[in-house]
Parts: sequence; structure tokens; C-alpha cells
Amino acid sequence: MASDEKTLWGIHARAAVDGQDLFRREGIVAIGWPVIGDLTAVPKSRAAFRETVQSAYPHYKPGAVPVHAGTLYKFCHEIQVGDYAIYPSKHDRMVNIGIIDSQYEYTSSFDREFPHVRRVRWIKTLPRTGFSQGALYEIGSAVTLFQVRNFADEFLAALEGKAREPEVEDDETVGPVVEDIEETTRDFIGVGGVGRTGGTRSSAAGSNRPSALTQ
Repeated sequence: MASDEKTLWGIHARAAVDGQDLFRREGIVAIGWPVIGDLTAVPKSRAAFRETVQSAYPHYKPGAVPVHAGTLYKFCHEIQVGDYAIYPSKHDRMVNIGIIDSQYEYTSSFDREFPHVRRVRWIKTLPRTGFSQGALYEIGSAVTLFQVRNFADEFLAALEGKAREPEVEDDETVGPVVEDIEETTRDFIGVGGVGRTGGTRSSAAGSNRPSALTQ
């Protein structure tokens, strides 16, 4: 990977938040699970995060707990200042690339349902049609937060303004197909507050069910 081996993190926004353009407007990425509170108060271990998630959201199915806990752990402890953020905004079909500019913050100043925040300096907003089908599949991951590995160099090249060689299979249907995949896999897996957790739609703000800006 280029650019001093910085990690590329993909992150998704919930449909309502995506439509409000909160990430770009405020220069952040953020996730939900507000009942847990400040993640820095949780001991720095995956086991502790699993226990905290289970306690805060006892309705979670056992298999979902480590997934949610892993997302929160990575957001708080594994993302580093200087890493890259890739946010595919659905409402305008763009790919947004920026640099993580802050440590983890716990704040309700942007949205009380999504208090876990990282500041981001957004650098480029590019059309999805500028990327290969494989790259779009990778950032169409069904989870809230994920590392971009296989096509990291393609995204970094786009950030540097380097044109990609067109592929034979590229066509105008790629964008819609990827969006269909995102919607279907999110509904099926229900990870991290996409609106469904363990098959149950999360309730409105103020409940103890998690809402996440992402997934």
C-alpha cells in the first residue's frame, strides 16, 4: 500500500443521515450505540467491549455482540490520526475520501444518537463511475466500519489525481448494482445500527436500541 502504509477505513452512513450530508457538512465520521457512553471509559480490550455491548443491549443475539463490539473497538482504538476515510455517499452516488484528523471523541454536539466521532478533513469527492467494479464492491461492504485492503491502491491513486485505466466490464450498471448489494446485505446482516439489529428494526431516538450513522 502506498502513502506510508496508512490504513484506509471504509465507513457507511445510515440513509437518513446520508441524505442530510452530515459527514461532509460537519467534517466527521460517526457511529451510534449511544447507550454505551464514552468508549474511553471501557477497558481497552475486546473482551471488555463485548461485555459492555452485551450489558447495554441485552436484546442482541450472541453472534451479533462481537460484531458490534469489534466495530466500536476499532473506531475508538484502531483508527489512527492520519489514516484515510472512505465514505460512499448514497444520496449523490459519490465516493468521498479524507484524512482522519482527530482521536476518538464522545460528543452529542452533532447528533445525540451518534456520539462516537472522529474528525475528518475531506479532500476529494469523486463519482463512483471513476472506480472499478471491484473497488465499488469492496466499499459496498455490509458492515459499518471496515478496512479497505484489496483496492486500497486504486483509491489512493484517485486521491492523487491519477486516472484509472478503464476495464472491459465497466458499464453504467455498476453503480446501481453496488447500491442493491449494499441495501440487501445490510438488511440481511443488520450490523451496527443500520436500522436493524438481530433482525429487529431499531427504534427512534431516545430508545436504548442502537442507531448508527453507519450501516
